Amino acid sequence: MEQVLSAYERPYDSAFPLVCMDESPKQVIDYKEFTGKDGKQYQDSEYVRKGVVELFVATEPLAGFRQLTVEDDRCGGLSQISNMGSVYSKSHGYCI
Repeated sequence: MEQVLSAYERPYDSAFPLVCMDESPKQVIDYKEFTGKDGKQYQDSEYVRKGVVELFVATEPLAGFRQLTVEDDRCGGLSQISNMGSVYSKSHGYCI
């Protein structure tokens, strides 16, 4: 763990960028709305499931860069990795 934390203490070097990536599935929901007898709009506690999306986050903390993409499926992460590969193609890179 100390080796990982020490990576964040290194000075910034564009030839060896520190790039972090993560993914997280999130459920997309919508709430039912109805009109009461008094004519007001109300939001029901019951929700409608609208599917799942994947959030992909790429950060370069020492450079202050972050990018968030939302994909409909897990395979979208491949395009995220491919995109990051083209951005950092001239760097030597680290893998943590």
